Amino acid sequence: MGSRRNAREWALQFLFQSEYNKAPTLEASLALFWDELERLAKAPDGEDLPRTAAPVPAETPESYRKSRAYATKLVNGVFEHLGELDRAIDEASDHWKLERMGTVERNILRIGAYEILFEKDERGRPFPGSVAINEAVTLSKIFSSSQSSKFVNGILDRILHDRAASSGS
Repeated sequence: MGSRRNAREWALQFLFQSEYNKAPTLEASLALFWDELERLAKAPDGEDLPRTAAPVPAETPESYRKSRAYATKLVNGVFEHLGELDRAIDEASDHWKLERMGTVERNILRIGAYEILFEKDERGRPFPGSVAINEAVTLSKIFSSSQSSKFVNGILDRILHDRAASSGS
């Protein structure tokens, strides 16, 4: 599994739990998340571990560092642009208000919308929207359902097309 895929999974898991468990600061909440993830990764074999622990042991220290850094970037970006992301998702979704969406889908959409609207590639160009959509669809298949993946695909595709239209591309 790629380091960015791990990062997106961890960002999703963090965003999901942050809707239910409020910490005094984002930094404190992230620190608790990373501590718990690493604790679970070191659990003895045979212990029934949640999905969060799976990617850590298979990664090299460098790959883990990159995954963790990108997950943190995604989380910070989503929190920094939350209002804009939620508006874009709301505008792109027909007949679905953000608060009616499942917590998993809502946060997958936030990550995907963040990558489409704000993330840059290595050359400073907009992040490839098709990659953001593909990754979001994959996350929804892993953490939700095939129906969810179609929903996520449709909304993010509309956000991508709206971005292209507003930039004149």
